[in-house]
Amino acid sequence: YAVTLDFFAEIEPEKTEKNVTARSVSLTLKKKDVEQPCWPRLLKSGKPHYVHTDFGKWKDEDESDEEAMADMG
Repeated sequence: YAVTLDFFAEIEPEKTEKNVTARSVSLTLKKKDVEQPCWPRLLKSGKPHYVHTDFGKWKDEDESDEEAMADMG
């Protein structure tokens, strides 16, 4: 299978983390432009039906990495 996603902003491919299981593919993307920490949306076009947000790993833009890890732990 193959999929092409046209992201809203540029990412750093070498810092992308991926986890492939029998049931899903999970990607953690890092933006190139760190001055704008949040994207208005993931893709330039609308959201495809097969892309889902993992709210268990959701992090608010004003939340630090340490606070996010404490909430997950």
